[in-house]
Amino acid sequence: MRTNLLVRPARAHELNEIDRDSYSSWGKGLTPDQYLHREQVLREHPWSRDAMKTWLLEDPRSGERLASCETFRMTSRHHAEPGTTFGICSVFVPEEHRGHGHASTLLSFLVPLLKSTTPNLHAIILFSDVGEKIYARLGYRSIPALSTRWSALELQQYFSPSQARARLLEIGYLHDSRPTKASWSKRDRTASFELCASTAQADWHWEREAFYRLQLQLPRADSHAVLAANGECHAAWTFDVREKKFRILWLDASSAEEEALFLSLAAHEAIRSGCDEIEFWGEAQTPGKIFSREETDSLPMLLPISSPLVREAEESPMKEIWKSCPRIFWM
Repeated sequence: MRTNLLVRPARAHELNEIDRDSYSSWGKGLTPDQYLHREQVLREHPWSRDAMKTWLLEDPRSGERLASCETFRMTSRHHAEPGTTFGICSVFVPEEHRGHGHASTLLSFLVPLLKSTTPNLHAIILFSDVGEKIYARLGYRSIPALSTRWSALELQQYFSPSQARARLLEIGYLHDSRPTKASWSKRDRTASFELCASTAQADWHWEREAFYRLQLQLPRADSHAVLAANGECHAAWTFDVREKKFRILWLDASSAEEEALFLSLAAHEAIRSGCDEIEFWGEAQTPGKIFSREETDSLPMLLPISSPLVREAEESPMKEIWKSCPRIFWM
């Protein structure tokens, strides 16, 4: 690893350069201009302006940009103590600089930077598309991520749209097209470490979906979430138009009937959007699954930072510390 390199936040004009370079990797389904516009729209989202930052690995002698990534800041809890966890995403190395370990160098150099500027930093997470090995060398630990899929046609048979809405009202829930205020908390408190979701982060996913729907002239979504009367979110979903996957972002049902009800609402929206499968990260009771298997394409991995979390990670398997990672936290 070269130690004479520099990590710093990207400047405004450099963001446009990164976008142009990364189009071939992440611009699937869009023209170059549409992709540049998408990146601008998502960076201007309120959650992005508050929580996200782009970083560069630079050779200070030549001024060359060797690698880049984004970080996003989230609230986390470790044994109920609040703190901060950063997610890392969009790790990119220009083609001419690949094969020299620059991505690993960037991630390694970021750790002391984030630690020095963030009080009570719990951890750093990422989602690996290349397995465990590369990131394990940097100290990251993976957790098993169960990916479950259903046929949307199968799920919609549990409740018709009118039956689902009527049943929601009976048990005190409402469905919402794009809630602006909601609280997010799961009933399972058995994990010692957890990430805390927010409406702003969910809305980033919905803004991304809305952009694709507009560009590709698809109908607007009719619903995105199920809320209790007190404003607590119990289910949320989004259509990943680029990948043609309908994803459950959040699912917190108190019974098998509730779970089937929430999933049937998502299924109706999926079918309306032209998508025939529902994907959920986690264990589910609703029958009719196409499959349920460990996720390998976006493997959740965590780097413990705080001393209590480091000690616990040395003594216990990561799957006993961080038990689940809902899709809402993927960026």
